[in-house]
Parts: sequence; C-alpha cells; structure tokens
Amino acid sequence: MTVSEWLDKAKRLLDICNYEISIRNGKKALTVNQSDTLHELQDEIGYRHGIAPVSYNEASDILIEMIGMVKAG
Repeated sequence: MTVSEWLDKAKRLLDICNYEISIRNGKKALTVNQSDTLHELQDEIGYRHGIAPVSYNEASDILIEMIGMVKAG
C-alpha cells in the first residue's frame, strides 16, 4: 500500500468515526469491517495494537496519531 493509499483509507475511516461521534457520542464499538480496516492500517505501519474492540472515540484518537506519524515520515 502506498502512502497516499494508506492516508486515503485512514481519512475515510476517520470521517466515519467523526460522523459516529457527532451523532452518537462515539462510545459504540466499530463494526467488524471497520475494525479490520483499522488493524490493517496499524499493521501496515507497525503501530502497536491489541485485539480488544475499540470505540469510535478511541479509533479517532488512534487514527489522528497514526496519520501524523505517516505524514511526518
């Protein structure tokens, strides 16, 4: 996956998280597909992660941190 592909995928997932946060406070866990995408993104850059379900709030924080790392190189 190229950097631009990774960033596009991460930004799409972050948009979903922000939407869920805006309408439901973001406390609900990600769907299975969304969790798979988050784990794929984490694995791609060697970001540490667990197997426990994460909420949209937690995913948003993780994605913001990872996007910053990828943009920084």
